[in-house]
Amino acid sequence: MSTKIIVFWVLSEDAGTFVEQIRPAFIAYQIPLGLGVTQVLISALKRNIKPFNQV
Repeated sequence: MSTKIIVFWVLSEDAGTFVEQIRPAFIAYQIPLGLGVTQVLISALKRNIKPFNQV
């Protein structure tokens, strides 16, 4: 069984080289994205969680 891939969706014929080239930019994008999501989550928790001694 073979899978047909539409040529339009092929980013590179050499996946290894492609990944080596984009990895630094990808990581540089992912780190601040994760930190931003974490910051928003902490802010939401601070606004919505009551102290342990409150019902």
